[in-house]
Amino acid sequence: YVAGRPTWEYSFFRRLITSDPQVELVSFLILRNPENETIVPENELSLIHFPAREMFTREIYNFDLLIYDNFSYRRFFPRVYLEHIKDFVSEGGGFIMTGGEDSFRRGGYEGTPVEEILPVEFSPDDSRWVVEEFSPRPASGLSHPLVNLARDEEVSARIWEDMPELEGYDPSLRPRPGSTVLLEGPGRVPVLSVMNYGRGRVMAFNANSTWRWCLGLAGQDRSPFYYNEFWQGVVRYMIQSAEHSNVRVFPGRDRVGKGERVRFNIKVVDNHWNPVDGAGVTVELAAPSGRTLFLGEALPEGDKGWYSISAPVEEEGVYRVSADAVYGGETLGQDRAEFSGIEVDPEMVETALNRSLLKEMSRISGGGYYPVSELEAEEILSAVHGIHRGRDVFRRVNWHWAPFYILIITVMCLEWFLRRRRGLV
Repeated sequence: YVAGRPTWEYSFFRRLITSDPQVELVSFLILRNPENETIVPENELSLIHFPAREMFTREIYNFDLLIYDNFSYRRFFPRVYLEHIKDFVSEGGGFIMTGGEDSFRRGGYEGTPVEEILPVEFSPDDSRWVVEEFSPRPASGLSHPLVNLARDEEVSARIWEDMPELEGYDPSLRPRPGSTVLLEGPGRVPVLSVMNYGRGRVMAFNANSTWRWCLGLAGQDRSPFYYNEFWQGVVRYMIQSAEHSNVRVFPGRDRVGKGERVRFNIKVVDNHWNPVDGAGVTVELAAPSGRTLFLGEALPEGDKGWYSISAPVEEEGVYRVSADAVYGGETLGQDRAEFSGIEVDPEMVETALNRSLLKEMSRISGGGYYPVSELEAEEILSAVHGIHRGRDVFRRVNWHWAPFYILIITVMCLEWFLRRRRGLV
């Protein structure tokens, strides 16, 4: 996360992300530009040198997501380093650029490899940064997970209507063909746009003041939950976590008995998060022994966007299934899942009452079979051998019984007499 200057946006975002134990954040905050004069030698400054060369030529490929927050590269490294960002995204990484005076065209990204991958285009005649308040509104429905904050479109629409206003945007940005605009501002300028590039994802956020959502909601005695939900959802979406994949594969069960068949259900959505019918969904299954089975194409089944296919389970161990979806010549995505093949106890396969077996067992053993619905206590008691009705069963404690003490004393005296007679005493 590279922030071009200290801002409330940086402070609020960093506090939120560092509170998530599943995310490791490396952030760089620019406090001094190279052209700034100092009265002390460089080696005596407490600020560390920005490691641009190491970060954007080698280390970048060790990260899942790169964020430029109102950051202009021109003061810190040459344009050729931006080619590595393009390659990073193409190979599956995520890249976010947020707005500000040093972002988009004003940040010098026009005609660079970064501009090629952004979901917005720059106007050659305008690069203003307009400082005015505005309320972003959903642009293309609320089915996309980045704007469906409540997992319910009607509730999410009300949430966006009540969100505090943002401040500042670039009116010169235009949607790039193939991108998805999720939020719009004044004059239908794109505020939140996303696009796939290669195997990665790119997001442009034409504002730098979402901290106002958090602070504004708190000022209204409301929880900043939806500010947190928005940015945490953005991070999960950009790193392509399983829940935000265009393709999801679901094994019918986590544990499948050897010799049984398992059904795989696959959900496919497009980049607008609309269910896709007519996609080519191919499925492969890797067995525990290392064999890879090509199961073929899954067939549409049930609701729109759902496909299914089944396969036999012939081995014990962990199976890995992968599903790829292609639509209109474009790869929508891939997903993987696991399940276990297990040896099943025959008694656990069929747990229903086996009446014929119980009747046969009772016949062979000379007993009887009595269904619970026809159970009569008197009939059962009379049929069970060895039980006599009317017999009293009681327990006696012999320590309190006088004949028992007399018996013990007699035995001890007899033992003493015999030992004495034989000269052993």
